[in-house]
Amino acid sequence: SSAYSSGIDFAHESTDRMWLFSGALAGSYVRGDAEQILRTQRASARYYQRPDAEHVDVDPFATSLKGFYAMGYIGKQAGTFTMRNGIAFVSPGFEVNDIGFQSHADRILFDTHYQFNEINPGKILRSWNVSMSPDAVWNFAGERVFANVNSSLSFEFLNYWRTSLRVQVDPWTDDDRLTRGGPMARSPSSFAGNFNLNSDGRKAVVPRLTYSWRSNDAGDWNRSVQLNLNARVRETLQFSLGPSYTRSYSTAQYMQRIEDPLAVATFGSRYVFGELDRTRFSMVTRVNATFSPRLSLQLYVEPFVSVGDYGGLKEFRSPGTFDFQKYGTDVGTVIQDQDGRYNIDPDGAGPAGNFRVSDRDFSYRSLLGNAVLRWEWRPGATLFLVWQQRRINSITGHGQDRAYPWVGTFDLGRDLDDIFNIAADNILMIKLNYWINP
Repeated sequence: SSAYSSGIDFAHESTDRMWLFSGALAGSYVRGDAEQILRTQRASARYYQRPDAEHVDVDPFATSLKGFYAMGYIGKQAGTFTMRNGIAFVSPGFEVNDIGFQSHADRILFDTHYQFNEINPGKILRSWNVSMSPDAVWNFAGERVFANVNSSLSFEFLNYWRTSLRVQVDPWTDDDRLTRGGPMARSPSSFAGNFNLNSDGRKAVVPRLTYSWRSNDAGDWNRSVQLNLNARVRETLQFSLGPSYTRSYSTAQYMQRIEDPLAVATFGSRYVFGELDRTRFSMVTRVNATFSPRLSLQLYVEPFVSVGDYGGLKEFRSPGTFDFQKYGTDVGTVIQDQDGRYNIDPDGAGPAGNFRVSDRDFSYRSLLGNAVLRWEWRPGATLFLVWQQRRINSITGHGQDRAYPWVGTFDLGRDLDDIFNIAADNILMIKLNYWINP
C-alpha cells in the first residue's frame, strides 16, 4: 500500500498590510488492496456506504482513492473593523490520515467573520469588541450539514478585568454522521453560549471563571463550569489549580446497527440509540518551584472522572428526520437482564427477530501525574530526573450479576477515594545533557 499527497499555498498582503489574500490547493492519492481501500471508503471521514447517498458509492473492487482540497480567503486584518470571508472544498475522496488527522471529507465550507474593535479607553472601558460569524457547511450532494451564527461581545475594564459573552444559534440541518454510515438524519436546532470572567493578570493571584451551556429542540443539554486559579506565591514559586465540572444529557446517542430485512423504512437495518446522562470532573494542578538559578522543580497532577448512564433505548424511525421509536413504549419490548444486557423484541408480536445490546454504562477514573527535577550543575550540563505515575480504571457495564452496581453513577468523594486504590504504573527516567566544549 502507499499514500501520496502534495499541495501549494500562498498568502499576499496589500502594501499597507490592511488586507490579506490566501489560498491553498492539495491533492491526495492512496493505493492498496481492495480490502484496505474498502475500509477507507467506509471510514467515518466519508461513509460511502450511506444507503440514501446518491453522490458516493462503495466500490468493493477499488484499489485506489483520490481527492482534492481547495481553500481561498480574503480578510481585512487591521483597523477598527476587521473581517474574513472564505470558502473551502474537501472532496469525498480526499484522504491524508496517513500523515495527519482528518475527521471529515465531502465538505464545502463557507466561513465568515466580522468584528468591530474599539481600542481607545473611555470612562469605564479600556477596550471592547463585538463580532459575528455566520458559517455553513454542505456536502457534495448539496445537503446542508452544518450552519450557525456565532456572536460575541468582549470588554476590558480600566482595572484590567476582562469579560466576554458568546452566543451561538444553530438552525436545523441535515446530519450524515448520526447513524454512522446509515441513512441521512436531521440535526435539531440548538442554542449555546459561553461566559468568561478574567481578573487582572498582573496580580499575584489571578482567578478565571468560565461557564458554558448548550441545549437543542430535542431536549439535549450540556452545562460546564471551570475555574482557573493562578498564583505567584513569590518570584520563585507559582502554582495553578483548574477544577472543571460538566453535565450533559443526550436524547439519542448511537449504540448499534442491527441488520434486519424487515426494517424496510431504514434500508434493511435497525439503528439503535439510547439516552445518555454523562458527568465529568477533572482538576489540573501545576506547581513550578525555582530553588536556585540552576535547580528547579515542576509538578503536574490531574485526577479525572467520567461516567455515563444509558437508558431509554430506541431505534431510528425514518430517513431525513430526528424521529425515534422507544422500545417498550412506542414499539416492541425491552428487558434488561441481571448482567445489564438488553434483550429487545423490535416489533412485539410481529415477525422480526429479537436481538441483544450490551450494557454501555461506563465509569472511567484516572490520576495522571509527573514531576521533573532540573539541575544544571555547570553551564551546558543539565540533569533531568523525571517521575511519572498513572492510575487508570475503566469499567463498561455492571458485570456478571451486577458486580459493579455503581458503574454509571457519579459520586465525587467515592470516585476520588477509589482512584488511590487503583494500582499505579510508575516510570522513572533520567536524562543527561553534557556540552563537550571543543
